Amino acid sequence: GDCVSPLDTNAMINNSNAFLSGIWNYDFINERLPGKRAVSDIDGSLERKGNFLFIETKATGAGIPTGQLILYEQLVCTGVANVLFVYGDTDCPIYYQKMKKKGNKAVLGEKKSIDAERLASMVRSWYDWANRFVVDRTRVWCRCDM
Repeated sequence: GDCVSPLDTNAMINNSNAFLSGIWNYDFINERLPGKRAVSDIDGSLERKGNFLFIETKATGAGIPTGQLILYEQLVCTGVANVLFVYGDTDCPIYYQKMKKKGNKAVLGEKKSIDAERLASMVRSWYDWANRFVVDRTRVWCRCDM
């Protein structure tokens, strides 16, 4: 069906300074990193019992930048993360790809059509699955000494 964004775009336009003040430019960090390394934002995330779901939203037809692909592959390879790449206009998903661990690799699945209701259902199904499995923290490397 047709998607209608619940975002109040008039309020965003009328108060654009407040809206944009929450968007960070990480160049001050990126310029200190080697090569093409850069801080990446994560569009959506959900945790349950040590399991993580990351949702990365993209405009229809957009690609996944190489650095972001590497980031998510590494997260998936930990064995505690799943990733959904969701394509479409704001709040109006059209298709998605799942990234999940297969053996010792992260695999990006084929593009499949989806709508907002199905996406919400998928996230709830993931939550129900994650709720049944507590991550064995003795098997997951944790660096807490930053």
